[in-house]
Amino acid sequence: MRRHALIMGLGSLCFATGAGGCLFEAGLVDALNKDPTPTPTAPPVVSVPGAITVTATGTFTVEPVFHLYDAYGEEIPVTQAATATPGAYLLTAEDATQLTSGTLRITATAGNIVLKAVVACLTQDDLDTGVLLEMDADSTAVALVIDALGAFRGDSIDNPAVAPYSYMLQTFSTDELALAADNLLEALEDPASDVAAFASMVSAVVAAGDETVEGPAMFPLVSTGPHLLQSDFLASVAVDFDADGSPDTDPALFDEAAIALAGQQQQAILTGVPLDVYTDSEGGTHPYLVTVFTAHMEDGTCIQAENACSGQWINCDEGDSLYFTGGTHEDSPIQDVAFDAMMGDWTPNTIPMYDDGTHGDIVPEDGIYTIVFLFPEGLRIGYKYTYGSYGQNWTSTEEWPGNQRILEIVDLNGDGIVWRDDYVTNETTNKDKNNCHSSFEGCNGTITWDTDLNGDGIPEAQEHPLSVSVVDEENDLVELAGQCTYDQWLRHPLVTRATAGLCGGADQGAIVVAPE
Repeated sequence: MRRHALIMGLGSLCFATGAGGCLFEAGLVDALNKDPTPTPTAPPVVSVPGAITVTATGTFTVEPVFHLYDAYGEEIPVTQAATATPGAYLLTAEDATQLTSGTLRITATAGNIVLKAVVACLTQDDLDTGVLLEMDADSTAVALVIDALGAFRGDSIDNPAVAPYSYMLQTFSTDELALAADNLLEALEDPASDVAAFASMVSAVVAAGDETVEGPAMFPLVSTGPHLLQSDFLASVAVDFDADGSPDTDPALFDEAAIALAGQQQQAILTGVPLDVYTDSEGGTHPYLVTVFTAHMEDGTCIQAENACSGQWINCDEGDSLYFTGGTHEDSPIQDVAFDAMMGDWTPNTIPMYDDGTHGDIVPEDGIYTIVFLFPEGLRIGYKYTYGSYGQNWTSTEEWPGNQRILEIVDLNGDGIVWRDDYVTNETTNKDKNNCHSSFEGCNGTITWDTDLNGDGIPEAQEHPLSVSVVDEENDLVELAGQCTYDQWLRHPLVTRATAGLCGGADQGAIVVAPE
């Protein structure tokens, strides 16, 4: 009523002056006719306990769709809701425990635009206060480089049945991914850095997108294909991401830039993230090394017999499975009964190995069994494989009587993982006594901790390169092969190093990250 009364009074004043005109300009009337209440300022983005609040301002004018994924590409169901702040959205997981299981990857999509972000080391304490996350071209560049860490198949082994990038990202622990993300974010602050140059590429791609169309997405949601920038997007949208004045149709240069940055981070990870340590009885410290044993039972391997079941030691019966047994060697400088118990303390057929795609096993039902331990560097162990039913005794189940395989826990290729690949019942490698290697006269050989039977500079009682065959030359994918030739150092795709870094060593208790 006050606003209305004011305008009416001014109108009466104008009328009283007659034809001579108003005493004030018409613009003043227009100004006074407007609501004097200022446009309200959007409320600031605030965190909400138990949820992730995401802003994606400046890119979307329509509501995007958000997806959450864990480190190996499994989607985490999430409920999405708009907030009082335009461009800010609340993401609440149906199962909140999934948000603190390690590294999260988030995507926001609208039309053919895809924004990405990585959240590492998310803890329950973080969720208790709420998480604020900004998604833009910079966060997308960081996430794509993190994805590109999975491209390092040259020193890794992949399951060709699983897409490369998201699958191989399992190779890195939460500590390692957190360090890489922090390094990349810090480098973005320098406009002359290679990371900033790559972010400019990403920005050009995002700017060329259209949030209102139904077309090929610019980036895969979880990097499940051979490229980080999708070819079909480049075929449908004109974008000059390399700033050479002409549209780009080949994603190779984009992929190469991301992979080169990821390569730098891989090296920084190995030196920047410490391993968890074991303290011996005298106070000495030894880094924990994840120790992987893969044992071949499939036909056609390089053992003396046609296969492990046709030899003179093991009698294979229907329903039998492979077991591991062993203990700390008397020569070991580290003596700890905890490791004896871990290995079964020489009780046969009680510590199972796996050929079902879990517990670090790469390919289910391929005749290659796997078991993973956490051992301190320098530990020396004796061990052997048995093939029988659970709880069965030694007879007709052990590789050979009266002997053992020996292994010293030493990381020869510097990846924080010791990987020993064996052929069940093979008597020519690290069998300590009555060894049947061709360099001995008959099965009379004895090997010690420094014996090098094939002259490759690596003692038989340590980890060695693995036998592989290439199954996908285009993507450089390989698989374990039943051969005697050990030719490549490989990093296992389903286990992480036993790290104790930015996330406080949380990964030690979960060295096998493959879902069971």
